[in-house]
Amino acid sequence: MKQVINVILIVFFLSVTAALVTGCDTEEESSSPPSPPETPVQVNASDGSFGNQVQVRWQPSQGADSYRVFRAIDDEDAEYRLVAPDTTANEWVDDTVSAGRFYYYRIVAVNMGGKSPMSDPDLGYAGEQAPNPPPPPSRDSLYASQEYLHHVYLRWDSVYGADTYHVYMSVFPAGEYIRISPEGGIPATDLNGIDVDGDAGTINDIFSFDDNRETESVEGRACYYRISAENDDGEGAKSDVVSGWFPYDVPGNPPGGVAATDGTYSNKVVVTWSTVAEADYYSVYRSTDCYETDDCPVFTAFYENIGSVSGLSFDDGSVSEGEVYCYAVRAVNAAGATDLSVPDKGSVSGAGISVPSAPLNVSGSVDEENQISITWDSADSLATQYNVYRCMIANGNYGESIGSVTDSGITAYTYIDTVSGGISTDTVYYYKVSALNDEGESSLSVNTHGKALPAVPSASAVVASDGSDWDSIPVSWTEAARAVSYTLYRSERAAGPWDESTLLAENITGTAFIDVTPNIASDYDRIYYYAVRGVNSGGKGEISEPDAGNVGLETPENLAASDGGSMDVTFSWDQVEACQGYIVFWQRSSVAWGTNPGSVSGEETILGNANLTITLENMNWYFNYRFSVAAYMTDNGGNIIHTGPVSEWSDWELSD
Repeated sequence: MKQVINVILIVFFLSVTAALVTGCDTEEESSSPPSPPETPVQVNASDGSFGNQVQVRWQPSQGADSYRVFRAIDDEDAEYRLVAPDTTANEWVDDTVSAGRFYYYRIVAVNMGGKSPMSDPDLGYAGEQAPNPPPPPSRDSLYASQEYLHHVYLRWDSVYGADTYHVYMSVFPAGEYIRISPEGGIPATDLNGIDVDGDAGTINDIFSFDDNRETESVEGRACYYRISAENDDGEGAKSDVVSGWFPYDVPGNPPGGVAATDGTYSNKVVVTWSTVAEADYYSVYRSTDCYETDDCPVFTAFYENIGSVSGLSFDDGSVSEGEVYCYAVRAVNAAGATDLSVPDKGSVSGAGISVPSAPLNVSGSVDEENQISITWDSADSLATQYNVYRCMIANGNYGESIGSVTDSGITAYTYIDTVSGGISTDTVYYYKVSALNDEGESSLSVNTHGKALPAVPSASAVVASDGSDWDSIPVSWTEAARAVSYTLYRSERAAGPWDESTLLAENITGTAFIDVTPNIASDYDRIYYYAVRGVNSGGKGEISEPDAGNVGLETPENLAASDGGSMDVTFSWDQVEACQGYIVFWQRSSVAWGTNPGSVSGEETILGNANLTITLENMNWYFNYRFSVAAYMTDNGGNIIHTGPVSEWSDWELSD
C-alpha cells in the first residue's frame, strides 16, 4: 500500500491540475502565449570569497523557465559574452576565473514567450588567499533515472579535488532544496557504486545515489536534484538542476461502472466506464462467447483486445444485429495494467439510432510553420460533419469544439489550426475529433498532439568594422524577428557562398561578434565579407546582405599643438596600439598676405610607438599651420606595409 499523501501537497497539486483543466475550456486562455519573464534583480557575484571561482546568485524571475549568464572582463562597459546558455537554477558557478581580475555578470531570464532585458551588472572576483572549495559536477554529467518504480537513481562525473558529495532534492525546479544524502556526504570513492541490475554490464546500470524514499508526495511527478562537492576548504556551490521521476504503481483497481449500450444504436455499441487514478489509458476487451440469457465469461482467455483510448468511452462499430457482446476494460500506465473489469453486455438494434463512430487514425503535424494540421480517417459512412477539439493537456477537458469540417464522401480529412486562430508556436497542443450526423455525435477520438513551428527569422542588417582594430574585426547586426540565435558566415567574396564552407560561428544569442580568428591580425587590407542569418526551431532564416570588414590601425586621436619655444611648434597625439611608428603631415593653412593655403607643406616619419610628439623648428610666425597624423606597420625589414587612417587636420596658430 502506498503511504498517505501529504495533505498540503495534495491541495496544491489538485489546485494546479484544476487550473490547467479549466484553462482548456477557455480558448483565449489556453492559446495565449506567455509573456516574457521579468528582468532578474539582486544579482550578487562573490567578491574574493573563493580562490578558484566566482559564485553568482540572483533573485528568481517571475515566469522564467531558465536563465542565461553573460560576463564581461575587467571593465563594466566591455562586451558581455554568453558563458552559461541555459541554467535552470537561480545561481551559477564560474570556475574559469583568474585571481586578480575583475568579472562583471549580467543575467537574462527566458521562457517560451521570449527573454527579459539584461539585469544590472555586478562585480565578482576570486581572492588570492581565499579557500578553494571544489566546483559542482558539470551539468552535462548529471543524470537522474525516470524508469525505476519507487526509486530515482543519480549519477554524475567526479570533480577534481573533491572528497565527498551532497545530494539535494526539491519538488519544484526553483523550490527549496533539502539535503537527502547521508550525514557526512557520499565519499568520492563510492561514486558509481550502485549496480542496479547486478551485472555491471553498462554504465546505465551503475549509479552513485539511490533516492528510494517512496514518498507519495512525489510519486508520478518529477523530482529535481542538485549536487555539491566538498573538500578540506569547504562545500562548493550546488550544481544546475537535473530532473528524475518516480513512476506510478500499477493502477490499483480495474475501472468501475463499465456499461455497454443495449440496442441504443443501430450501428455500434458504446462502452463507458469510470476514471481510474494513475491510468494513462484504457484497453477495451470484447468476448463473443456470451448469450442474452447467460452471464459474461469471467476468464481473460475468452476476451480479445479491440482497442485502447485515453478517454472514458469507446465505440465498437464492428458489431452485428442479433449478436450479444461482453465488454471489459483494463486501466494501464507505464508500470503495468489492472485485471479486467467486471464485464457488461452490449448489442445493437435495427430500431436504434445511427450515430457515426469516432474517427480513426487521428494525427497532428509538428513540422509546419505557424499552423498545425490535424488529419483523420472516416470511421464509417454515417458522418455528415466532424468537430475538432483542442486542449493543453492530453487527458484534460476538451470543452467546446474549435472548428468543424463537412464530410464530402472521401476517406481522409484535414483541419488547419493556425496562429491567427489562437495557437502559439513551439507549444504542444492536444486534439480529439468527433463525427456527427442529424441523430447525434460520436464519442471523441483518441487524442493526438501537434506543434507549430515559428516562421523562420527575417534577414538582419550587418555592419562590420572597416579597419578600426588591428587584431580583430567587430561585427554587429540588427535583431531579426523571431530569431532565437544567429549563425555568422565569413567569406573573401561578396557573393559568398553562405554555407558550411564559410561558417564562422553559430548559436550566437546576442547581436554582436568579434572575429579574432588566428592570423587575422596579419591580414592588413584584406577584405572579408560577413553575413548572418537568424535561427529558430522552424529552421534557418533569410541570409542578410553582406558587409565588408578588415583589420587595421586606429586613427590617432586628441591631436594638440603647443609652442616649442621661439618659432617652434610641438605636435602631440594619443598612442595607437600595435603600430611601429607615425607619419606627421603639416601645411600652412592661411597667411596674412594672401599666400595660398597649403603652399608650403611637409611630412615627418617617427619610428617607434613610444614617442608621441614632434617639434618643427623655425616656423614662420606670420602663418597659421595645421597638421594630421597616421600610424603605420612595418615588416621584419622595417618597410612600411600598412598605413592606418589619417586623422582630421588640427589647426594651430603660431604666436609672435
